[in-house]
Amino acid sequence: MSFIYLKIAAALILLSPIPSFAQTAATIDDAPIATAWERQDFNLVAKRGFGKLNGTVTKGEFLSVAGASGPGDIVFNCMTGREMIAISIDDTPAAEALGNSWDGVKIRPTSVIVKVNGKVEKFGKWRYQGKTKIIFPRNAGAARRFYNYIVRKDKVEIENKGKWYRLEFPKINRDFNEWGAECGIGRLATPKN
Repeated sequence: MSFIYLKIAAALILLSPIPSFAQTAATIDDAPIATAWERQDFNLVAKRGFGKLNGTVTKGEFLSVAGASGPGDIVFNCMTGREMIAISIDDTPAAEALGNSWDGVKIRPTSVIVKVNGKVEKFGKWRYQGKTKIIFPRNAGAARRFYNYIVRKDKVEIENKGKWYRLEFPKINRDFNEWGAECGIGRLATPKN
């Protein structure tokens, strides 16, 4: 996943209609309870700052949790056969944070530790948007891995800048199962040959 892809993926989150997206997770001690997964289709229209892509329309879909907010909020995105995730590290839901400010947002490297069931998992490089307080794994398979953690009901914790967050996920529902078909994820995915 390249810097350009991150910029486009974050912009698509901004440019789609954004309902009250949220998934939970606060600091380790007081993670709120998540409610339900929501899947939403969107159309990204590339605008200023995208050069030759200006005016192009790309279809995709989001998966997020409605009704909860806090650090650790996660948004899944599938666009042009690529999946990605964005995780908020403050009280603003990830999709809302991206919607509040995109122009001039700088993306910088950051260090993140992911623990699954108490064991550290390697993800490689992560990026951080300081203005929006969002982190993105650069690993192309990260969204798929987080999706599988949810399916297995794993305990997931992340650390960024010395602060730990526990991600709390709601029960799997139809929206969760049907998200990501174009990216080869979920019940509606077409098996690869």
